Amino acid sequence: MLKTVLFIALLAFLPSTYAQYNVIFINPGHANTNVTGPFWYEVSQLMRDAAEDFDLNLTIHYANRNHILMKELVADAVKQSPDMLVLVDEKGVLTKQLLNLPAFSTPIYFLLNRPTDNELRALKNKGINIAGSVVPDNVQAGHLLAKQLISKAQLPASIYAINGDHTTPAALDRKTGLEAFTVQHAQVNIAAQGVANWSSPQAYRQSLGLLTHHPDIQVIWSANDAMALGAIRALNEKNDAPMCSLAQ
Repeated sequence: MLKTVLFIALLAFLPSTYAQYNVIFINPGHANTNVTGPFWYEVSQLMRDAAEDFDLNLTIHYANRNHILMKELVADAVKQSPDMLVLVDEKGVLTKQLLNLPAFSTPIYFLLNRPTDNELRALKNKGINIAGSVVPDNVQAGHLLAKQLISKAQLPASIYAINGDHTTPAALDRKTGLEAFTVQHAQVNIAAQGVANWSSPQAYRQSLGLLTHHPDIQVIWSANDAMALGAIRALNEKNDAPMCSLAQ
């Protein structure tokens, strides 16, 4: 689905002959599966498949979850003047950088995390060509995950929320969705929260300590699968599983 949506959108900006159309994708994750899970690796695989289907020349560079490296890769990509640059505004660091770069004409397409509406206006006012974006409804995702979890729990229920990070739009929106759900349900509360940087080992270590001090937790809400697996590992070690533990 992601492959179809992204590359159909890109096709709207392609010339009639696009066999030599060059696309650079700055992947914020890793080139293989790792402690943060396989998500960004799988995104790259889907994009390679789509590029082959559409006969595009796709180049992927990996930031390895390092936003400083990601900004360097973006600056280098702009200098190469590709026909399209696909970016992920992880940790919300790209707007300031793009505004400070020398003028360039390469169209930019944002994937999964994009700048805010005000930031997009600022980029467009600078003359930067924002071709579009494809972004899931992460607020709804966080809300629906909480709803599914609570449907499997006994009320009243206390939630331990494992968030991705402090700044990435997807992380903040998923947290907003969870919080909106708890506001709507008086018998559900967030008893504890943590940030595990999308990492299974970090979630494991945090969960071991937190569950010792919060034996009242019935539900673990996790912003991604890798962190949920880390929490499940901690639960297995403690032999004290709550009602459910799922991830978005």
